[in-house]
Amino acid sequence: MIKRHGIIGAVERAVNRKRETVGYTALIEMGMQDFAFEAVVDRYPNLFSPEAVARARARMEKWTSAGQTGPAIGKASPKI
Repeated sequence: MIKRHGIIGAVERAVNRKRETVGYTALIEMGMQDFAFEAVVDRYPNLFSPEAVARARARMEKWTSAGQTGPAIGKASPKI
């Protein structure tokens, strides 16, 4: 997928999927949600579509409501 869409496009497509992936679920279960694509999109929202940012933040909101917070949640986005 990266060769076809580039890294930004691949991340965007992964985040915009309606269902969470096995990898996403595994990262959450291991407490490593700051490595999930959703966290990357949240840290660098200027690189992604508004739809991808909204979906990423909505998923991350589920983490906090389930008590699974990570370093990326609530942090200011660094500038690129």
